[in-house]
Amino acid sequence: MYSDNSSIIRVTDDSLIRDSFETYEQFKERIEDLKSISIGKAEVLASTYDTQSGICYINVEFYKWNSIVRINCSYLYFVFQDEGIDIAESFNDRYTIRAKLKVKGEKVYVDTESMEICIEDMELKVQTISFLKEPFETYNEFKDKIVNIKDMPLGKVTVERENYDINTGVFEIKIDFNTFKEVKLPNINLFYMVINKGEAAEFYKNNNSCTLYGGLNYINGQIYIDIQGIYILWKENKISVHAAFFDNIFFDTAEEYTNQIKNLSLLSAGKASLNVDKYNKSAEIFPISIEWKDWIIEYVSNIRETYIESNVRLSRELYESGDKYLVYVVLRYDNNIINVDRIKLINFNGDIEVKFKTIQKSISNTVFEECSPIVDVIAYDANNDEEDYAINEKFEFIDGIALMKVNGSYTYVDSQGKRLGLINERLMRFIDSKGKYGYLDKENRVTIIKPYFDYIGTFNDNLARININDKWGYVNEDGQVIIGPTYELARDFHDGFAAVKVKSIIGNKWGYINKLGEIVIKPKFDEVGEFCNGVAYVKVKSILKGIKEGFVYKNGEFHDCLKI
Repeated sequence: MYSDNSSIIRVTDDSLIRDSFETYEQFKERIEDLKSISIGKAEVLASTYDTQSGICYINVEFYKWNSIVRINCSYLYFVFQDEGIDIAESFNDRYTIRAKLKVKGEKVYVDTESMEICIEDMELKVQTISFLKEPFETYNEFKDKIVNIKDMPLGKVTVERENYDINTGVFEIKIDFNTFKEVKLPNINLFYMVINKGEAAEFYKNNNSCTLYGGLNYINGQIYIDIQGIYILWKENKISVHAAFFDNIFFDTAEEYTNQIKNLSLLSAGKASLNVDKYNKSAEIFPISIEWKDWIIEYVSNIRETYIESNVRLSRELYESGDKYLVYVVLRYDNNIINVDRIKLINFNGDIEVKFKTIQKSISNTVFEECSPIVDVIAYDANNDEEDYAINEKFEFIDGIALMKVNGSYTYVDSQGKRLGLINERLMRFIDSKGKYGYLDKENRVTIIKPYFDYIGTFNDNLARININDKWGYVNEDGQVIIGPTYELARDFHDGFAAVKVKSIIGNKWGYINKLGEIVIKPKFDEVGEFCNGVAYVKVKSILKGIKEGFVYKNGEFHDCLKI
């Protein structure tokens, strides 16, 4: 029997077991009519106390009741907001935890909604957080349990005055996350807040170190901090904390993700240096060099020749007033791809548009003409004794060519043991001594397409896939590059369309192009098939809706399998 001075209820294990003469309803009524009983002792973790929210975590040692189902929870805490008490000095004892009971059938459970910690003359409600997925809990039920955890202290925000940008009112901040061990943080290295310019000095004085609050999210079986809902408190208001972040799986809607991309225009993307020696007086062009910040580098890697259009008077004034200025980018998000739309330089006179040129990531035919001359065809010599060349099976030679099974794979070889690859009725694929792929005329052994490619595919619809430096494109049977190698992956042409994978910040997605290299169906699929009779099988994976299978038509219409 357990007793507690703060409770008049004394119970035994035996009294919490249903009597043979009790109905389930009588047993339930008897147990749930009990007042709160003592269920354990708690140690207050004073180091976790957050003065703003009043949240303080506790360790609880529950009594070993045989007749009460043990509580399964990851964390317990109470809220204490009496700023006049030093919790570290005042709460240094073990305190009683009390709760009512509830009944399901013959099992007795602690009613966690009624749990209280008894500290001297105070009875404070105890809250529970569980990161354990119960055996009968569905995915959506568990997710709802996680996302309903709100307004928790997640770490400390450090604000430094030199990180304030008066041009846009942005404070770049440092966050030291100190959250639950089960919670992951998305890979973000830049956080910021927008503060009114007139209040920035007051804010910094009172908040150069403060608490970060927010909730959680459940994505792909992992618990993450919900980056859309993190904030700090100031003057009883919530000030949102933003992140330079490019992964849309952490956003609930496409609109929220798009808006976040647009808001990045408030962030300084780098510093522009003015080079007075390169000023073009006649054209009134002032070249500038930009030292980009890490968060934007991936999206400006193809930008070259940055400059501003400025007359002599303004150019002199700019240079004499400072030879370095902050620059900002306006990003454009189209077809699941992020591009730089505009660059602006902000100075004492306002905004100046920065002109720029980009390098096109495509390869023309002239590039191939400048490559090294063709070398003799070389493959595996059928007469050598190397262990890595083993003919497991061969067929009859016809016109000097035979199909053979070499090291477990089928390939074509000629009578000299040179390894070939049959592409169509006229062309054969071959590999030179540098490992590059080309094409031979099968009958005359004349090189049709020189070996400049890291890989060559078969011809379909008169075009074949090629790979150069890990990028994919297409050539015709004369070796002309019809579609430059710009894609992450590519499939063969069928029915006039080919599936290509395009790199984007939300993850690589498949779409379809025509023979002119035009994207005719936007890249938005995670798995794709080939077109046949105007239809292709595709899959779309969504955090919110799961996997959706269906068919896409040449006009881009998608039809769910379930609706066909």
